[in-house]
Amino acid sequence: MDAGLASEVPVPHGRLPLMSATMRALRKTAARAGAELVTIPVPVPEEDEVLVRVHAASICGTDLHIYDWNEWAEKRIVRLPMTFGHEVAGTVERVGSEVHHLEPGVFVAAETHISCGRCSTCRTGRAHICENLRILGVDIEGAFAEYVVIPAANAWMVGEGIHPDAASIMEPFGNAVHAAFGTGGGEDIATNPVAVIGCGPIGLFAVAIARSPAVSSRRSLNERNNPARRPATNPPPWAQLFTEVPGSSPKTNRMMAYCHACEPARLLPVTRE
Repeated sequence: MDAGLASEVPVPHGRLPLMSATMRALRKTAARAGAELVTIPVPVPEEDEVLVRVHAASICGTDLHIYDWNEWAEKRIVRLPMTFGHEVAGTVERVGSEVHHLEPGVFVAAETHISCGRCSTCRTGRAHICENLRILGVDIEGAFAEYVVIPAANAWMVGEGIHPDAASIMEPFGNAVHAAFGTGGGEDIATNPVAVIGCGPIGLFAVAIARSPAVSSRRSLNERNNPARRPATNPPPWAQLFTEVPGSSPKTNRMMAYCHACEPARLLPVTRE
């Protein structure tokens, strides 16, 4: 990471601007293709939750399914209207009364899989396959907005100097880490040739992990690259969904506007309120 980016990252424990009672959000309002940019009330965190001011939100293939309203979305999304989007990083704005490990001003990234903590799999240390698993922006209100509420347990503090654009993709990067390492310590990829088939975002992350000197000096990578996967050169209309970070540059004050997800880059028109 370029050291010059460090100054663009929100400063923890800084004085935050006064909050409005309303916010802009990109919402799925009807069971059809498209989305609407609307003004809605800022959500209020429960006792075990935090309110996060969004500084960067990246676009997942799931978000494209929801936007297009394809067969998967028709079967999976059961509640409309809803703000979608789940890969997010931002500054904690408010904390619930039972949250003691975070405070306003801390810069966090979200773990988007929300477990119940009560089922048998959660109680045996397998919360990632919780029987009542919910996903941010799919089952509950999501992150394509100026603010989002998440469980405090799902808010991970981001290291100093990590840019919001990078912090917002920690969730898919975590998928790649888990895929590469599994339940071990990387012994398999450290001692064997590695083939990565399918170079979407998570596949590319896996390539980087396998190439890392910390993992292996023996590398044989088969990379299938789709030329249609390329960044958009112009931001879509929802790029205006940003909040200013005191003392930061305009580069920080935007959501990730290009689609680095699972399909060719394209602009997605939205209906403004």
